[in-house]
Amino acid sequence: MIARPRRGLALALLTAVLAGGAVASVDAAQAPNTLLPYERCQFYNPETGKLQVLLGYTSTYSSNVVYRAGSAQNFFQPGTPDLGQPQEFEAGTDGQLFVISYYPDFSDLSWVLEGNVLPLTRDPSRSCDAGSRWQGAWGAGASYVPGDVVTRAGSAWRAASASTGVTPGAGVAAWELFAAAGADGATGPQGEAGPAGPKGDTGATGPQGATGATGPAGDRGPAGATGPAGPAGESSPPVATPAGPRGSGRARFAARGARRGAVVVRARSVTPTSVVVLQYESGSGARPTVLRRVSPGRFEASGEPGAAFRYVVYPAGA
Repeated sequence: MIARPRRGLALALLTAVLAGGAVASVDAAQAPNTLLPYERCQFYNPETGKLQVLLGYTSTYSSNVVYRAGSAQNFFQPGTPDLGQPQEFEAGTDGQLFVISYYPDFSDLSWVLEGNVLPLTRDPSRSCDAGSRWQGAWGAGASYVPGDVVTRAGSAWRAASASTGVTPGAGVAAWELFAAAGADGATGPQGEAGPAGPKGDTGATGPQGATGATGPAGDRGPAGATGPAGPAGESSPPVATPAGPRGSGRARFAARGARRGAVVVRARSVTPTSVVVLQYESGSGARPTVLRRVSPGRFEASGEPGAAFRYVVYPAGA
């Protein structure tokens, strides 16, 4: 257990004492309102070279205190300042216990809480209870024997008997509570926005998109004013008179149905090479006339639904 400092205690030095543990020292000027970090015990794994340390804190505040993990009041050094330590510190209690892991052969570590520095080093004299073996997070498929210590849901549990697949928890005969998890702390304050990162390289040009569908034809614009007569041209040499039309007639574009605006005109004068000229009989249709297909004895066209038109059939080359 950890000895809790009393509020208003006018000592030159305030310390907390643990069985086999280490604590940070606090000047009396900081008492009674202070947070004191302490080490409960540690476990060194010679196979991996990693040291696991069980840490906690004592608070002499009369209400809870919040310090964001990694902030100037609650950080580890050197290296990563946030190692999963608490962010809300309960008043007047031995705070929640938590475990950190690091490689002591590379560097020592310290937890700084409200300016109180707790140095962490490998020390066999501060080893966890004799006969205990730290096994890390509990695994459903792992087998455990008495003395194995695991973590689950923030608490540490020690095996009381051999088991496989038995979940640690209150009332479970195969496990006994080794260190209870503390309550989750409140969300810390929003940190300052970090500086803008460097501008990334320009990405590769994407593939060419598919061509969009053709839009509907626009309305025909008004007729322009008649321009001035041009100068008389030079007389052209006589040319052969083109062949006259082979046939003509009148038809109407379909007004409804599946073939709305389309028509098939049968005319004996039409051949596959014929030139067919289409013209509305009166006024202008909203749609232009379009000659779709020419075949022996017939042609297909489209235009304004229901509009009448005339056609003239010319031979090829006319």
